[in-house]
Amino acid sequence: MRTVRPLHLTLLSSLRPRAAGDLARAFTGASVDVADSVAEIGSDLPDESPVADIPADSAAFAADLIDDLLSQVDHGLSGDIVVHLPSRADPLEVGLVVGAVCDAREPDEAPVLVRDIVTVVSLLDVRAWLFAERDEDPARPDYDTAERLAAQIEYATLLVVTDTGGVSPSLLNETLGLLRRLNVVARIVPVERATQARRPAAAVVPGAAALLAQNLGWQRELSDGNLLGRASTGIDAVVFREPLPFHPGRLAEAVAAEFGQQPRSILRSRGLARLASRPFAVGSWASAGDVFSLDPTSIDSWDSDVPLGQELVFYGRDLDAAALTDELGRCLLTPDELLGGPMLWARFDDPLPAWELPHRH
Repeated sequence: MRTVRPLHLTLLSSLRPRAAGDLARAFTGASVDVADSVAEIGSDLPDESPVADIPADSAAFAADLIDDLLSQVDHGLSGDIVVHLPSRADPLEVGLVVGAVCDAREPDEAPVLVRDIVTVVSLLDVRAWLFAERDEDPARPDYDTAERLAAQIEYATLLVVTDTGGVSPSLLNETLGLLRRLNVVARIVPVERATQARRPAAAVVPGAAALLAQNLGWQRELSDGNLLGRASTGIDAVVFREPLPFHPGRLAEAVAAEFGQQPRSILRSRGLARLASRPFAVGSWASAGDVFSLDPTSIDSWDSDVPLGQELVFYGRDLDAAALTDELGRCLLTPDELLGGPMLWARFDDPLPAWELPHRH
């Protein structure tokens, strides 16, 4: 009888490809000479390059990746492999696609299991992008990096922190506190302990990638309440829940005021939002550092599992929960506006970016 050996897969992300490549080599024991073929299946450019390798679609990239991997598995590949993702790939999309395909393997096929989803995160990057402690060229604004960093932090089973040398204890604790807020399930370790902190291969089970996607920090904050008090992290969390939709004009004014202020109090926010002027769509609310976005989701607005109004989580320093709640409350429809119905809502001033909704057949 043929022995079927599993393949254990680790997905590795970072804004800094060189640091991720170094860790991939440490995980696999590969030398520099063979790292490109052994440790880094995803490609990327060096740290100092201003333009990284950009997958046009993370899900399509993941599908190509897993097709290539499974072909190798069917030809005998087994053991432990590290996939170093391009820095602009969305780890959540890649993880869900890869995990779903791996979990659907037949019993007589060699199993492929996601062992770990690892993010190498520089403390300097967290301070620069999420705490917005950077000097940015106004002629070349960056609307992408902060959100990519936050997404990499939130979807990980292991956070490997670099660039902590020479940092004051208070600044280090505050930064680690934000990481613990954004990801309540990950092991957070310095780079020196990364290889020892990996999940044992024997403990890996199917479905890990999907389970992680259901336990992002902001999701747990909405479902379980204040998981980590401010005393343990130094970072506040405020949940805003209201069944009423937002008035788009008042919301746009509030967002411009809140995310334009200095020093910054809100470091990250996530959730689902509803606009009165766009009643047929559910918005994905996200802010990271000084960058805010409100994009359409594929969720049907009439789905019974979708919140009627707003479900938002805010993380930050010295957040005034009452003031933030009042400010957002003023953006909700008034009783008279609510009674006006969709005909009135369609005439509201809506300066927020337009949404391109998927066509339904």
